[in-house]
Amino acid sequence: MDQESGHRPSNPSESIDCAHCALGKATPGRCPFVRTPFPVGHVFFQQGDPIDAVHFLVQGEVRAFTTDADGNVVRQGLRTAQMLLDPFATRRTTHRTTAVAITPVEACVLPVADFDVWRGPRDGPTGALLDLALADILVYEREAYRFRRPAVARVASFLLDHLEGREPLPVQQQLIASLLDMRPETLSRALAKLREAGAITGDRGEVMLASARALADAVEDERGDEGE
Repeated sequence: MDQESGHRPSNPSESIDCAHCALGKATPGRCPFVRTPFPVGHVFFQQGDPIDAVHFLVQGEVRAFTTDADGNVVRQGLRTAQMLLDPFATRRTTHRTTAVAITPVEACVLPVADFDVWRGPRDGPTGALLDLALADILVYEREAYRFRRPAVARVASFLLDHLEGREPLPVQQQLIASLLDMRPETLSRALAKLREAGAITGDRGEVMLASARALADAVEDERGDEGE
């Protein structure tokens, strides 16, 4: 592929017997990854693109971001050395983010099919541990994103995660407020607003799902809440 494809720019270095990172140390003999330079501004992939390669950053920084249907950036992060550019590249068919180099970058690149062979069977111990690690990353990302939202959106997100298949949900005011990094009175106001919106029902001691759509809409509401 050419450089615009994001996976095989010109003049890649030869694969070597590398012991400078976890991937190289895990490979007896020659590491199958190809160390490749990328310039500032290089687009490795765009959100929704098919995944066909795994990138391990050796040097440099890459901005990874997600946009909504209107093209607005809704979340972003920085990928740096010793990180996979897309940790979920072997567990999804399309990229969740767009990734752009903001400095000169060197990355070790391997096609997904070759990565699957190098890693071993997906249903083996290594594959199972990788699935568990990626599940933990997803939970961490969701919780980190939640803490940046307004109070009502934060509570709605928490309820979406915990109401399905577990109704009613006991509301332990102090505990849930602590988990969401807010005061109990802020939690009470947020729950009241969600009841008014028809998203949930129940009294102060428990919560039941009334409308998953209304709850999802509240998650996406960017308006701030007084008294957070």
